[in-house]
Amino acid sequence: METVVITGGSRGIGASAAIECARRGLGVILTYKQNPNAAEGVVRGIAEAGGRAVALPLDVAAIGTFAAFRQTVKEVLTSKWSEARLDGLVNNAGYTI
Repeated sequence: METVVITGGSRGIGASAAIECARRGLGVILTYKQNPNAAEGVVRGIAEAGGRAVALPLDVAAIGTFAAFRQTVKEVLTSKWSEARLDGLVNNAGYTI
């Protein structure tokens, strides 16, 4: 199964992208910054429709957390889906000053 990470996937365009990717058969790892309940709602909706998704916290402004996030993604791919690689990224989350 191909798998994609969608940053900012808990609402709006990111949530719509996550749902559409799952509908097309991709595994989805979506990220959220502040609202785990919204992210889990998207994951639940995807699961109820027969897709596979996981929500992980990520603040794209906190560059120092990227290495740990990468490791978590690797662990999720292996433990949940027996996959070894990530196939795509939808860089939807934004950060402005």
